[in-house]
Amino acid sequence: MEVCPLCNLEVLKEQQIVLKNEKCMFVQIPQEVLVGSGLIIPIEHRENVFERN
Repeated sequence: MEVCPLCNLEVLKEQQIVLKNEKCMFVQIPQEVLVGSGLIIPIEHRENVFERN
């Protein structure tokens, strides 16, 4: 697998972790179109959305 930018936040320098807890984190990348938008990323890595424990 290639380097995951969601698991390795240092890949995209402008990403910022806004909030984080034991289950997930909220990450933002500064942009002009959707100001204040971001991604909620689970802490546990999954290859795809259908993968379960």
